[in-house]
Amino acid sequence: MNNLDLANAISDFDKAVVELLRASGWLYHVHRTVSPDRSVALDLLRIAEARLTGVTLSGGVFEHLYHEAA
Repeated sequence: MNNLDLANAISDFDKAVVELLRASGWLYHVHRTVSPDRSVALDLLRIAEARLTGVTLSGGVFEHLYHEAA
């Protein structure tokens, strides 16, 4: 293990977090869109809500990733 390995691991982590943000945005949009529909299973809505509230970012992480992606 060396500095390059660590740099690559950090880069891989940042990419994974960006993908998580993209996926959570999509889940939020779909959840918000289908919530009023009474034909949607309540258990699926609850699972989606749990996923959306189960992930948080510490201060500064989102800003860092935003600037890295720009």
